[in-house]
Amino acid sequence: MTTIVLPEAFAAAVMQFLDSMRAQQKPVPSPLRPYLQDLFGCDPSLLSLVAEKYPGFQLPNVQLAIDRVMARPDATSRAIGVVADQVLRSELGNAIVAPSSRPECQPPREGPMSFVNVHLSSERVLPCSQVGVYLVKTANSVHAFFIAVQEGFKDIVITVQVMAREREEGLAVLADFNAIVRQVNVYRGHVLTVEATLMAGLKIEFAKIPEIRREHIILPKGVIERVERQTVQFAEHKAALSASGFHLKRGMLLYGPPGTGKTLTTLYLANVARGRTVILLTGERFGSLSSACAVARDLQPSLVIMEDVDLIAEDREMGGSRTQLHVLLEAMDGLEGDADIQFILTTNRVDVLERALQSRPGRIDLAIEIPLPDAECRRRIFELFSRGVKHALGDFSEWVKRTEGASATFIRELLRRAALESSLEGGPIDLRSRHLEAAITELVEVGGRLTRHILGFQTPE
Repeated sequence: MTTIVLPEAFAAAVMQFLDSMRAQQKPVPSPLRPYLQDLFGCDPSLLSLVAEKYPGFQLPNVQLAIDRVMARPDATSRAIGVVADQVLRSELGNAIVAPSSRPECQPPREGPMSFVNVHLSSERVLPCSQVGVYLVKTANSVHAFFIAVQEGFKDIVITVQVMAREREEGLAVLADFNAIVRQVNVYRGHVLTVEATLMAGLKIEFAKIPEIRREHIILPKGVIERVERQTVQFAEHKAALSASGFHLKRGMLLYGPPGTGKTLTTLYLANVARGRTVILLTGERFGSLSSACAVARDLQPSLVIMEDVDLIAEDREMGGSRTQLHVLLEAMDGLEGDADIQFILTTNRVDVLERALQSRPGRIDLAIEIPLPDAECRRRIFELFSRGVKHALGDFSEWVKRTEGASATFIRELLRRAALESSLEGGPIDLRSRHLEAAITELVEVGGRLTRHILGFQTPE
């Protein structure tokens, strides 16, 4: 006679068997436990543990903080490498002092220190520990740090646990550690990009920007002075303003046609923002806006540059992205009055910006148009981009007239293509009118409307 076993019954029998096997297994204590017993002189399972969690981008700061703690002249310290399953890392201290309640996981054990290199710049690499126990003994305190890096649901998570004889002592040690993390922050005072990861985590990278000097900024008279007044001069006189009760946070909108110098102006401001943390946001990184503002607040004084803000701030009636628009407005409104944070926003389409963003004080304090260059500016732009190039074009008067309505970007591309035309003839570059004629024909007539729009050349259709 054949006996039929239903799948549900078979699964229940297997689970019962596994539970029985687990019940027969005795919890295995961690071989690291004696280190803690020797340090504290008592059963470590009776001691207090307090913890703090940090996002993954804080790894270099956590490493520098523990290095500083371990190097204190009044401390006797020891670092122990640990091998631990990922599931145990979030509570590493607990897993060491108490026998594991998870038979499928090996208890944490001693092993080599494992590091991952974090590139802080092209010249500086910081090895950061992935998991370790740090024993610290001073004349007044005995405590242990348990530090572990773990893959979280959204992002990498760093867990720091502190063990001390009393909970209050552990809290004090952890508070001191947090203060050191803030103090040694490797990101402060640098130019950064902040980007949301796939699972809504945060990625911070150091950015290298070109050196832009004031002489590279060619704008109509008075424009760059207004920009500098809102940014550089505010920063120079922030102590007096703050002492008089005026808020330091401010926002500026730069608007105008493509290619007129908005990006170049922001790069110039980033270059002269000495001592400030500069955070660069472009369209693809707006998803991390709230996190970027939090970083700006932590690393102030700071400068947040958001290019093409119309991508998230279109008028609601035109179907703009409400979610990120609200994040932007709330981030700018929610900063404390004494927050030393500058916001610089740029757009090619000021007409579609949300009205609240344009007009409400406290969000944007000043809107400055970066217009197409006038005749004098075009002459200076020709001179700037032809510097070091041999030519027989005099003072560019003819081409200044012929490029009315052209942006700086268009003039630069015109000269670049003219240089190519000259080079194709053989020999060193020597610009002549025929080379510029060929270049402007290619850009304006052959390139068509889209090319003119991209390069910023407003000509009649």
